[in-house]
Amino acid sequence: MKRSTTSSLARLFVLVIATAFASVASPAYADDPPPSAADLEKAKKAFIAGKKLHEGGKLEEAIEKYKESYKLSKKPALLYNIGLAMEEAAMDDLALIYFRKFLKEAPADAEQRPAVTERVKAIEKKLGVGTADPTKPDPTKPDVKAPPVKPEPKAPVVIKPSGTYSETDFQHVVVDNAPPGKPLDVTAFVPEDSGFTVTLFFRTAGEGKFSAKTMKWRYKELVARIPAPKMIGSAVQYYIDVKDQAGQPIAKSGKSTSPHQVLLEAGATARFYPDMTDDGDAKVTPKDVVKSDDDDDPLNRNKVKKDDSVVLQPTEPTTPGTGFMDVGSSKFTKAKWGTTIVGGGLIAFAALSYVQAHATELGVEPDRTQRRFHLHVPAGGIPKDGPSAGITMTTALVSLLTGRSVRSGVGMTGEVTLQGRVLPIGGVKQKVLAAQRAGLDTVILPKRNGPDLDDVPEAVRDVMTFHLVDDVRDVFVLALDDGEAHEARAA
Repeated sequence: MKRSTTSSLARLFVLVIATAFASVASPAYADDPPPSAADLEKAKKAFIAGKKLHEGGKLEEAIEKYKESYKLSKKPALLYNIGLAMEEAAMDDLALIYFRKFLKEAPADAEQRPAVTERVKAIEKKLGVGTADPTKPDPTKPDVKAPPVKPEPKAPVVIKPSGTYSETDFQHVVVDNAPPGKPLDVTAFVPEDSGFTVTLFFRTAGEGKFSAKTMKWRYKELVARIPAPKMIGSAVQYYIDVKDQAGQPIAKSGKSTSPHQVLLEAGATARFYPDMTDDGDAKVTPKDVVKSDDDDDPLNRNKVKKDDSVVLQPTEPTTPGTGFMDVGSSKFTKAKWGTTIVGGGLIAFAALSYVQAHATELGVEPDRTQRRFHLHVPAGGIPKDGPSAGITMTTALVSLLTGRSVRSGVGMTGEVTLQGRVLPIGGVKQKVLAAQRAGLDTVILPKRNGPDLDDVPEAVRDVMTFHLVDDVRDVFVLALDDGEAHEARAA
């Protein structure tokens, strides 16, 4: 978008925002109180400061002031200004997030809505992420197959003149921890047409000198790998150096005298792409990807679609056996809660016991809870974070037995007790990032995990809503539709 167009849109926004701080909008965090008069006054001052920085071309500082104003006032109109500044700063992916959030939160008659809708379409086309209306579900019909479209060849990147970009165009999220014995992919971002050379320097326990690797493009990011044999000891160290086209240092994250430290912890989330080699090149055979797809890619970023269809084989009727695994035996009936993992079975027992004890309160006919249920945990061979699925399984059972649908866009995690208490879990940051990547905008977490949200990147916290609960009944209120219950489909 040209600067003149952006400036005119920003001036239009100023006219609207001047009187916008008098009303109160809903907070991003469900438990936050509404903004006070003092908050609104601070928000107005932050916006005025951001506007001056914006007009002066100090985009990053302006974005921070706009964010501060939005946090204080919770006014959707400020999301529009944040998006404009980010788009001018070539942060198209982040601008798209804030523009979409504006379309979701702003009133239907908001003056900026037409302009934002056009910007969303333009950015989606630029990034190649589709042009569907972000405020509505995708109306794709499963029975209609669109003809295959041959992808257009990618246009060659034309490097812009030296001086076009600066150190502010370099981005990197510091890695705090990783599992030992597995490779670590460190990522960064610079404009593809900047001509910058980005180098990763790393060393492991007992090494005095840093090893260097030039970071390579993988889609829209730069990646360099610290190989698995180097991931030993209690920690590894790294820093990143950025040089311009003339080879002059322009930016860095960490330095040789004070590098970033990655703690090697057995329970940490793996951070590497299974479809990459240690040299940063793509693996040439699908076998390499499939081999570690399920084991090493917990967020399914490189998931290879598998044929999960079940083919029924004709068999002759036989007399049922008498063991726990023999369908039809009395022992099998008692063991009907068998699952693909032992932990899943324990969670399932707790979930069903709670629903049985509170059937009347939940509006469930008591005889329904005595039926047989099968709770399947996919890919049982992969270690699961056991108790974390407690409230999810309980909600699924209540949904099945009452006929109340689970709201789309809602994710949840938390352990549940027989009394319905919601207990804290681990891995909040990774789970929230996975939820955001999957398109969810609301996450339910145990109340005692509230402080863990500080570890979630601010850009993600700004576009998501979090509900902190300590009783599973609160989960039902937040996650299940309020419509009248219809005939449950329990088998």
